[in-house]
Amino acid sequence: MKRLGILLAVLSASSFLAAQSSPADSVARLEQTLSRLTTFEADFAEAVSSSSFSTPLREKGRVYFQKPDLMRWDYTGLEPKTYIYKDGVFLSYFPEDKQLWRQKIPKEQYEGDILALVSGRARISERYVIEATHFPGGGPNQAQIKLTPREQGETSTIQLEIDRRSWMIGRIIIFDWSGSRTEFVFSRMKPDIVLPKDLFDLKVPPDTEIIEDEPSRKK
Repeated sequence: MKRLGILLAVLSASSFLAAQSSPADSVARLEQTLSRLTTFEADFAEAVSSSSFSTPLREKGRVYFQKPDLMRWDYTGLEPKTYIYKDGVFLSYFPEDKQLWRQKIPKEQYEGDILALVSGRARISERYVIEATHFPGGGPNQAQIKLTPREQGETSTIQLEIDRRSWMIGRIIIFDWSGSRTEFVFSRMKPDIVLPKDLFDLKVPPDTEIIEDEPSRKK
């Protein structure tokens, strides 16, 4: 009887651990973590692959987020640029071109793209079919999840890599129906920090050309 009790305890523990590592549970933990966040900032590396160019386009920078819906992406490198979402307006600033693009974005569009996943606005379990998957680069502390949109749109599938230690997103890979692939890898994440009050106010030189409602260069 004692051995049976030990065996049952081991089996129960194994079942518990298996349940904790299920794709749905990993997504639930991610959503809980994001729901508690008020702000965060992180480094990011972006790689875009497409049949239209031979090698991936790689960029990097720093991203900032503040609830309920403020976000800023600063790209560094040979072609610096800044993207800001604030008050329903998406700003795209290209200092070398001396251009600022302003585009109004409906709430439903904001909640349907990468901004929603990173900020926690998207209810993942409601919007996507959740499955376990495997792709190169993952380690023992990462849960790898495949998300398939329940409603057809520009995105065909999304792959998430979730850090089981922090239950934050470490990597997002987005595939569209044309075969293009956009990957974001996040590092040096700092949650719940005090961000400068004017961080989401974009100040540009007076000779900057302002272009209204032009979607072609939208992120």
